[in-house]
Amino acid sequence: EWIGLLVSFVLLRRWLARHADFDAVLRLALAVAIGVSMLGVWQHHVGYRTAIAEFDRLETELAIAHRVGNISTIRRLQSELVASGIPLDGPARILWEHRLRNSREPYGFFALANSLAGLLAPLLLIAFALWPAAIRRHRSDTQPTASLRAILPLVLYGLLLLLVAYCLLLTKSRTAWVGLATGGLVLVGNHLLRWLREAPRRILIAT
Repeated sequence: EWIGLLVSFVLLRRWLARHADFDAVLRLALAVAIGVSMLGVWQHHVGYRTAIAEFDRLETELAIAHRVGNISTIRRLQSELVASGIPLDGPARILWEHRLRNSREPYGFFALANSLAGLLAPLLLIAFALWPAAIRRHRSDTQPTASLRAILPLVLYGLLLLLVAYCLLLTKSRTAWVGLATGGLVLVGNHLLRWLREAPRRILIAT
């Protein structure tokens, strides 16, 4: 795994030597974060309820099939459970059902919510780091009397960041929260130092 990470790092540095290529990968990564966050929010508010209803339906049909002795229906329903990744019996079944009924943490395409949080936290930091540059670019490209249509991209960008942050909050991953807070402090500290260096008088005012 570590060798694979090292090789990936070296290859990406060679393949993304141009700034345009690097920006394209960043946009793709942020798009993935936004899409997975939409899925995670859906899982939290809708997906779990839908999964519970479907599981209860299968359980009811299976109980009725056992009661009447319908072997073909029992085998069909058991095949559906196995195909959905649901254990048929034993401790694994108890743990799976407990997680389904008592958890609401989104997990996206991962097996655990912590894995989803580990993806969203660094991408959210990257998005926050790009926010000041987007504002400066917007100010330079628009006139002082900018219309609402020109401001909409920044507003949409902010709403999408809130969506990713909300999904990260729903994961309840304390490790990802700490990492996000630490990275946020680094970003704020860098901007503060740059702000103080641009005008020495601000250092006196800050002190």
